[in-house]
Amino acid sequence: MLGTSTAGGIIGLFLNKVIITNRKAAVLIGGVIGIVSLVKNGLENSFFLSRLVTWVLPPICNMSESFCKNDSIYIPDFIWPFLWMLLYIAIETVAYILVMKRKKFE
Repeated sequence: MLGTSTAGGIIGLFLNKVIITNRKAAVLIGGVIGIVSLVKNGLENSFFLSRLVTWVLPPICNMSESFCKNDSIYIPDFIWPFLWMLLYIAIETVAYILVMKRKKFE
């Protein structure tokens, strides 16, 4: 759960007033990202072309899928989604730092 909250927090940093000046648009984008992240696997199964867009979103659906797969939590099923989440957080953090350097941390 720490990984999903960290990924969401960093997405929230991308939606601040320095990057997106229109607050209503930022809130709408944040809501859409949250909802689509939760139903990502269903979208990918229904619409193949959605994979081109949804790979950018956090792997929250993968995490919840590994929790719900069995009646009890089986740690080996959880390791790969957890590592994928850590990699996603690292990439997202580097991207945010690069954007803020470009904006000169205003």
